[in-house]
Amino acid sequence: MMENPEVMRATVDHVGDLQLPYLPLPSRDFPMHYREKLEQARRRHRQTKSSAGMDSGLDFEPEGTTILWRIFGRKVTRHRGNIVKKIGTRVLLSEATALQVAEEIRLPVPHVYTAKNVSGKNCIIMDFIEGDTLDKLWLKMTRAEKRDVAQQLRQIIDRMRSAQSPPNLIGACDGMEIRDSRDLATRLAPACTDEDEFNSYLLSVVPKQTPPHVVKAFKNRLKTTHRIVLCHCDLSLSNIIVKDGKVQGLIDWEMAGWYPEYWEYVKFSQGGIGEAEEDWRTYAGDIFTQSYPDELVDYIALSGWPKP
Repeated sequence: MMENPEVMRATVDHVGDLQLPYLPLPSRDFPMHYREKLEQARRRHRQTKSSAGMDSGLDFEPEGTTILWRIFGRKVTRHRGNIVKKIGTRVLLSEATALQVAEEIRLPVPHVYTAKNVSGKNCIIMDFIEGDTLDKLWLKMTRAEKRDVAQQLRQIIDRMRSAQSPPNLIGACDGMEIRDSRDLATRLAPACTDEDEFNSYLLSVVPKQTPPHVVKAFKNRLKTTHRIVLCHCDLSLSNIIVKDGKVQGLIDWEMAGWYPEYWEYVKFSQGGIGEAEEDWRTYAGDIFTQSYPDELVDYIALSGWPKP
């Protein structure tokens, strides 16, 4: 991390090669009119998506740039000075807000310098974290090494869960929306003010023709007494950076937000694709201080209820 303001300013000016002026991060105020802001954001997204396409304009990069990752309207590149640029039509500026929250509670995350919309594409400029993503290492590691990394992550998650949540908010850190990835898709909904509203969101996936007694049975199982905590919501191997056996950083916070305390456990348990991700899920007992089997079963049942 760069703590000297002069060093930080020089680094950001250097990123001027990317034609990105230094700007403050999005406000962390939590407005009352979430639904209005969500609709405005969606309208802007539709306009930029229709005019810009998915990857158009993402090809040009200054000399010395390394492409780290590129998929589905998102591109991540490394630049001089160990600076990373994440840009695309599907990049979310709310990720910068989540990273800001995470850094405030001293989690191992990239420091964000600026976040803005550039010609119809959202862009986040942040630090590069040295190391390898865990997906490149996992299958080569011994069981003892895997358990050690899992238990390091456990300490990080415990720190996340100790953060003070803002009042009347369940959703992304910028207060805009709920982002719920399942069934290879991302469901969007307005942010909620309490767990009762959030449970209504969970029940919204049940088809309308479902018998009332079944809906009631689901509703009666959903609690409203959970703590609201900070969640990453995508603790896959590719989002954990490790160097010399030590966790150096958590990246890709676009799904993160303030959610009921069981949410991280449930999202982790959804499973991943491939041998490494399947094995990673077997270390849940080392990763999580507390398990939530009832909430996990409820989520699976709601998500898998027969659709028309």
